[in-house]
Amino acid sequence: MASDLAPVDLSFFASAPHRTVREVQIAAPPEKVFDALARDPAGWGLWFPGFSKNGRYLTPSPHGVGSEREMRLGGTPLVETVIAWEEPTRWAFRVSRATMPGVRAMAEDYRITPKDGGSVLTWTVALDGAGPMKFVVGAVAGAIVARAGRNLERRLQAAAGTD
Repeated sequence: MASDLAPVDLSFFASAPHRTVREVQIAAPPEKVFDALARDPAGWGLWFPGFSKNGRYLTPSPHGVGSEREMRLGGTPLVETVIAWEEPTRWAFRVSRATMPGVRAMAEDYRITPKDGGSVLTWTVALDGAGPMKFVVGAVAGAIVARAGRNLERRLQAAAGTD
């Protein structure tokens, strides 16, 4: 059964009891990376392991801070609320509603910086919770982000070839 998680803001990335930070380089400009992260929830299912292709915004356009989106990760429904929308360098959300036993609060921060004609994507997961989630996030984050970055890069390169 899904439950509401504690509302958090950007300060949570500095104060959360558990934090994981990973970086991945992507051969695509920051604007394209930002668009894939922020504007295309359904597209996450094509490049981020575990997400379905059914992601969607629940709030009307234009999207920005306060917008809500619905995602499915491994079959688990999530409702996320955007807490940063700074094109093309930062996009962050908090998980508002989910079935995550022991998790009191969770947020993700995506920072995008230009580098060598592409981008460096820095992904931070902040978590307040007990039980296995705190270990799962830390243990698998590196592998998941590396794979998601490679998948996103291939997807953006393929899309650039069709422009």
